[in-house]
Amino acid sequence: MTPIINPATLTEEQREAIKELYKEFTLQAEGKLRFDIIAGCAKISAFHILFGSDFFEKGE
Repeated sequence: MTPIINPATLTEEQREAIKELYKEFTLQAEGKLRFDIIAGCAKISAFHILFGSDFFEKGE
């Protein structure tokens, strides 16, 4: 899927901030409460749509 936002156009500070939020959402998705898991997965999916999966998988 083509990302909506090209990560190459972000500053290093913006990339780091996005990756930190992504880590928080990943931890939330691993939570014990069902709502936390659903909410965390939804947020992770949104980040993948916005920035592309490669941004998070390859450590761009």
